[in-house]
Amino acid sequence: VAVLGRGEKTTVVTIDEISTDDYAIGGRLVSEIRKRQS
Repeated sequence: VAVLGRGEKTTVVTIDEISTDDYAIGGRLVSEIRKRQS
């Protein structure tokens, strides 16, 4: 809240789950990273 510069009562947080097939780290899909680690 301090970082946003907003009050606690006016701050809204939205959590949206993203498929690992649609999310990448370092240019590699998370689903591919996980396949190689297992």
